[in-house]
Amino acid sequence: GDILIHAGDFTNKGLVKEVENFNEWLGQLNFNHKIVIAGNHDISFDVNNYADIYQSFSGHRKNPCNCIQVKQSLTNCYYLEDSDIELYNYKFYGSPWQPEFNRWAFNVPRGLQILKYWQKIPKNTDVLITHGPAFGFNDLT
Repeated sequence: GDILIHAGDFTNKGLVKEVENFNEWLGQLNFNHKIVIAGNHDISFDVNNYADIYQSFSGHRKNPCNCIQVKQSLTNCYYLEDSDIELYNYKFYGSPWQPEFNRWAFNVPRGLQILKYWQKIPKNTDVLITHGPAFGFNDLT
């Protein structure tokens, strides 16, 4: 295929081994390009909130991870986080943020707080990749 898009939750709880396994799996897929964004389960990718979220899951892990190293281990794709890439003359923009849902990664309260992330989306975006549903379509949990 030309382009594979994965819209997050490639791990269960953001474990390093889960990311490594996902990266290995991506490397085996026959696509010219692979685009990935994180989801709420990919807590080790939420650098600014990881320490707080990790406390909720400390029973599942012995040691917290280095978020930057975990992100860098995702080598078989383009990882987008409030960023874009142009492929085949199409601009893809990816953002993992979603309306608040329990104590997971990339959660932001609805309203003005999440709006600041949506306002970063370039007007000339052709393909928008988010982890949450579109506004008004099953977006209430």
